[in-house]
Formats: sequence, structure tokens, C-alpha cells
Amino acid sequence: MVNVVAANDRMIAQIGLGILPADSKAAIGTTIRAILGVTIFIVLLDTVIFRRHLDVGYVAFYTSPLAGRTVPMCLKSLTEELSYRCLS
Repeated sequence: MVNVVAANDRMIAQIGLGILPADSKAAIGTTIRAILGVTIFIVLLDTVIFRRHLDVGYVAFYTSPLAGRTVPMCLKSLTEELSYRCLS
């Protein structure tokens, strides 16, 4: 089994880049802020800039209550996963 900590230390010593972050708490915070930032950016693009160019059905679907579309989206994701991973 690979010792990840030892491999991380070896990579830092050799090339200056490691697998594990030096500060895990800061890395988690940065990741969460990046996800939120990209999400907010996409929402702003869709609602402010591209709203008039989006299909009416698309806007209606994504502005509908989340509870009503969770199961259909999960089933769609499952079928896509099966078709791409198992059939290719």
C-alpha cells in the first residue's frame, strides 16, 4: 500500500508540489469559495445576460421547485452514467 504522506513529502522535496495541502482548513475553504463563485457567476450569466436567449422550457424547468425535479434529474443522471460507462 502506498504511504500518501511519505509520497507527498517526497514530491514536495523533489519538485515543490505535493498531493496534500499544507493547510487542510484553508484548502477546504478555498474550494468552497471557488465552487460558490463559479455557481454565482453562471447564475448571473443565465439570469442577467442570456435570459432572453434561453429557451422558455429551459427557464421554466430550472425555476421550478427543486423537489419536483430531483427524481427526474437523478434518473437522467443514472441513465447517462450507465450509457457512457457501461456501454462504451
